[in-house]
Amino acid sequence: MPGALTLIEHLVENGVRVAIGHTVATPEQIADAIRAGASLATHLGNGCPQMLPRHPNAIWELLAADAVFASLIVDGHHLPPATVKAMIRAKETSRTILVTDAVAAAASGPGRYTVGDVECERGEDGRVSLPGTPYLAGSSLTLDRAIVDTVRFTGLSIDAVVPMASTIPATYMGMTTAGAVNAEWEPASGDLRICGVTA
Repeated sequence: MPGALTLIEHLVENGVRVAIGHTVATPEQIADAIRAGASLATHLGNGCPQMLPRHPNAIWELLAADAVFASLIVDGHHLPPATVKAMIRAKETSRTILVTDAVAAAASGPGRYTVGDVECERGEDGRVSLPGTPYLAGSSLTLDRAIVDTVRFTGLSIDAVVPMASTIPATYMGMTTAGAVNAEWEPASGDLRICGVTA
């Protein structure tokens, strides 16, 4: 958009973190945005055209940018398992942030829900879409499931993945964490059990 680089510079100068996402930006525009201070790829792999050039494209550019963190929706619908694994390998765990893109259907049963004025439908498999279309309309993902799915998709340990949903985003936002949540993952059931909180 006209004026985007000036806006990015202004926001960064005023302590605002700037993300790139849901974009059709060219590699050159992405590089300019990063030089201006953009530092996060929002929902990497989503909100871009269904068909992209093999290379170059926005996804590769954002994956290759060492100054950029990436947020991922790990629900098995937004990104397939192999893509999640490859993206985290490219960004490394230290620059990966787990997000949910959760809407009213999160932690709810199958059925129809609304996001503002838009009706969406949660299927039996947890996929949230615009009714009668293949288009996603947010997610029913909860953060505990994002952690479990990331462990399953990547083979990383629970200790490597939990920071992607806690301390890594906090550090990216310039926040100091107030404590820690102690959790155990039950591989047989796929459940994440909260054991306690420490200050």
